Amino acid sequence: MKMRLSYAVLLLWLMTIIGFVWYWSSKDRSVNPNPNYEQTIKKLEQQNDSLLAINQGLQEQIAEQLEKQEGIKEELKKRNKDLEQLKYRKSEKIRAIGNYDNDELYRFFAEFKTDSLHHSE
Repeated sequence: MKMRLSYAVLLLWLMTIIGFVWYWSSKDRSVNPNPNYEQTIKKLEQQNDSLLAINQGLQEQIAEQLEKQEGIKEELKKRNKDLEQLKYRKSEKIRAIGNYDNDELYRFFAEFKTDSLHHSE
């Protein structure tokens, strides 16, 4: 009987020790897995705020560039329209000159002013 009692006490002590070890190890892991948890969270929040500020600045730059792009597109449209008008006027003048008879051609070219060095010879 004494032997059974000693086994029972030994088993009880062993179960108690295993229980305490399990309780303390699981408590430590679940409460604070990282000893620098608070510092890590604060650091990540600061990095997030910094990245948000950088992102805001980049979005503003994108908006400015898009506005500039629209202005450049409008200027290109205007200049292309001006070029088309100049081409049209040039072709009209060339067609008009092409229809001149000899006398009209003589008068047209006689009224040209040139800065040639050899025109007085």
